Amino acid sequence: MPSEDKEWFDFAGFIQEVEKEICAKLLAERGRFPSVERLVNRFRESSTKLLSEGPRKKFRGFQENHNELSVALCILRDKEGCSKLEYEPPFSRCAKRIDFKATFTEGGVTFFDVKTINPVSQDDWTKYEDAIARGLFPPRVEVHLEKEWLGGELWHGMTAARSKMFEYAIEVEEKISSCAADIGSLPVVLAFCGDGFKWHIDDLEDFVDFYRTERYRYDDPFSKMEAHHISEKSISLTRRISHFAYFGRPNFEILPKAVCWEVRGPKWGRQSRIRA
Repeated sequence: MPSEDKEWFDFAGFIQEVEKEICAKLLAERGRFPSVERLVNRFRESSTKLLSEGPRKKFRGFQENHNELSVALCILRDKEGCSKLEYEPPFSRCAKRIDFKATFTEGGVTFFDVKTINPVSQDDWTKYEDAIARGLFPPRVEVHLEKEWLGGELWHGMTAARSKMFEYAIEVEEKISSCAADIGSLPVVLAFCGDGFKWHIDDLEDFVDFYRTERYRYDDPFSKMEAHHISEKSISLTRRISHFAYFGRPNFEILPKAVCWEVRGPKWGRQSRIRA
C-alpha cells in the first residue's frame, strides 16, 4: 500500500514531532533566519489541510513543505559560516522565486531551490518489459528487476524520478534566466529530496554526470531514452545550475537519513544495474 495512503498513521503525533525537532529549532534562529515564520506557517497550513482532508489528498503538499523545513535546518546547521538565510527572497525585476538565499561570512551568496521527487506507486511492469524488447538500454547495461519483488513499481519509480530530475532542472534554469538581473553569476544549488526507496542517489549521480559533462556515462540506463527525448523536443540546457544536492528522508522520518551537498558520479563505471 502506498505510504501516502496510510490512514491509520498518527499524523497528528508526527506533526508534533516535526514541530519539536525542526520548527522550534528554526524559530530559535530568527536572528539568522528573519523570514522563518513564513516557512513554518506554510508547513502549518499544509499540516492543517492534511489532518482535515486526509493523506490521500494532501500528503504530497505536506511532504514538500516538510522537506523545505529539513533543507533549511540543514543549511543553518551544516553549512559553515551561514550568517543569514532568507525564504523565497523577492527579486527586484522578476516575479519568480527561488526557495532559499544563504549569505555566508566567507564565500558570498548561494541560492538553493528544493524539489521533492516522490513518484506515486504504480505497476509499470509491462513498460519495463517493453523497454527490454525494444532495446532501449545502452550496450553493456542491464536493468534486472523481478516482477514478484515489486519490479513494476521500482521501474516506475526509477523512470518517473529521472523524468522529474530533467523537468526540474529545466524549470530552475528558466528561473535563473528570468531572474538574471538579481542572480547574476551567483551559485544556484538544486536540492532533490526523495524517500530513499523509489529512487536512489546513484540515479541522481547519472543525471548529474550528464548535466555537468554534456555526455552520458556508458552505464547510464536511461541515456538512450533521454537522448531521444532531448532530440525530439529540441531541448537545450544552459547548465547554469552550479551543484545538485541529495536529501534522503523516508516518508515517516522526521529528519533526512542521508545528505549529500554535492552529488557527483563515481569515477568508474558500473557494468550493470541490478535491482531486487
